[in-house]
Amino acid sequence: MVVARVRIPWLAFPSHCKRKGKQGKKSCFMSFRSVTSDKVHHRQLPAEFAGQSKTICGSSAGFLIMRDEISEEITMIDPISKTHFRVPPLICCSTDSLDDDLVLKAVLSTPPDCNPYGFVLMAIYGEKRELAYYKAGSKTWTKLDEAGSYLDDVICYKGDFYAVNEYGKVLLIYQPDSDSDSDPNPLMVEEIAPPWLLRGSKVYLVVMAGYLCAIVRFLKDSPNPTLGYETRKFELFMVDEFRNWTRFGIANDWAFFLGQNESTALSVEDFKGLKASCIYFTDDNWESYKFGIVGGHDSGVFDMAEECFHPLQSSHQDWQKPFWFLPDDVR
Repeated sequence: MVVARVRIPWLAFPSHCKRKGKQGKKSCFMSFRSVTSDKVHHRQLPAEFAGQSKTICGSSAGFLIMRDEISEEITMIDPISKTHFRVPPLICCSTDSLDDDLVLKAVLSTPPDCNPYGFVLMAIYGEKRELAYYKAGSKTWTKLDEAGSYLDDVICYKGDFYAVNEYGKVLLIYQPDSDSDSDPNPLMVEEIAPPWLLRGSKVYLVVMAGYLCAIVRFLKDSPNPTLGYETRKFELFMVDEFRNWTRFGIANDWAFFLGQNESTALSVEDFKGLKASCIYFTDDNWESYKFGIVGGHDSGVFDMAEECFHPLQSSHQDWQKPFWFLPDDVR
């Protein structure tokens, strides 16, 4: 049975390979588990998209965004249709730091198969967590110096990008109007919410019912020293008309999906089987790798109404570093 483009999110696991047949031909698969059932489906991928050197750095617009740690090439693939695209390595913005070639998160403006000459790929990269973007047809990436550094999250909503840094400052990144057919204008950056007193570990952005919201994730030391850390709570905020943040206790009609994917809020009325006022989260703590801690374990469901955690049900506990995959028709 194949994964269909149905209106539910999928918990995905990095590709794994095995040999089949007398000649030992290697086949590579990515596994998907329905968030509303315990059914697991496997999708065979081209061998070039599997292996230890491939790192998932984003899940957006129905595509997985991967970076090859050896060649530094960035590819985007729809794991259902296997349609894929390549873009140049993000090396034009790097410095001498060994960590500045890392792509920490990447999101798309539109599915590249629907708009192959007009999509934009936005990325948080490097040790300072800065922003850069690639426009379809370009030869290089462009760094957004105006966005500053230490960005935590970036999303795309109605063609514009929104980013937030670790202090809660929110930026709008947009394409200005242009009469030029070649459209040479770079993307512009505008601050739409100022920094605020933030005591959490990481900030995510979501759009809920047309309103821009922030979800703050709080980490704590894990009682298990081999794990190092775990999530202790989340808090939900909304930007009001005065550009201030207002805290929400619960969100009765919504479920949220956070992690390496493009952060998303889904209506529980439209997506049957989702639990209202719950945050479904996976582990995206890149900082842990600097200290030799293997990430991937900090995943679960946080019930905002009950203020308690539930595990992500899975019969494949040996699979590490899961992430959310949302087909484009669920966004």
